[in-house]
Amino acid sequence: MKPCNNLIETVIEQIKEKKCHNIVKLDVGEATDLTESFIICTSNSDIQSRAVVDAISEELKKKDKYVHSIEGYEMAKWILMDYIDFVIHVFQVDQRSYYNLERLWGDVKREDFEDED
Repeated sequence: MKPCNNLIETVIEQIKEKKCHNIVKLDVGEATDLTESFIICTSNSDIQSRAVVDAISEELKKKDKYVHSIEGYEMAKWILMDYIDFVIHVFQVDQRSYYNLERLWGDVKREDFEDED
């Protein structure tokens, strides 16, 4: 198990807890040197996007993992959290459909997570 898998599990838990949906993990490490994984999810509003980003940041700080950079927080249509080993993308519906990262990275290993009911 890679060291960041436990952290990614924490990220997924926070995404589910904040009721974001369509959660996908893409293992991009063999296709790029930028990072090992993308975690992608969809929110329904800017408030929900910021809430999940804040929750992720707080939970990972408890594990001594700090965000390297955050982009898009103000507009909250697409928020990117860069943790070096993994990058979290929180999209609103229209932006997720438009940028379609899953299609762009279609040749990498993909893991889908069940939405919470």
